[in-house]
Amino acid sequence: MNLKKAEKLKELKSVDENPKKFKSDQEEVEFWDSHSFASIADEMPVSNLIPRKRKRMRPVSIRLPEDTIKDAMEISMSENIDYTALLRQIVIEGITVVKKKRETVNHIQNGEK
Repeated sequence: MNLKKAEKLKELKSVDENPKKFKSDQEEVEFWDSHSFASIADEMPVSNLIPRKRKRMRPVSIRLPEDTIKDAMEISMSENIDYTALLRQIVIEGITVVKKKRETVNHIQNGEK
């Protein structure tokens, strides 16, 4: 953005003036091309500015059938993510499901609701 364009930006007067949802990406682009939040930056919630810490990850090696890897690669391409990230998601979701099933079984066995 050039300096002349920056000078013409409409300054937001409050955080409430910032629309939470846009109908499309194009609408959001057009809004931010004509507005600036510089005047209200100090009012923005601090929690949104602090990056979340990622959980520490440890590499593991697992053997999978060639066709499973191929399927994961095809799915990941349509989801626009790396296939290893997709496999990681699937493993995490699967473990979560198994843990919930075990909790349910334990509650039933212990007579809990």
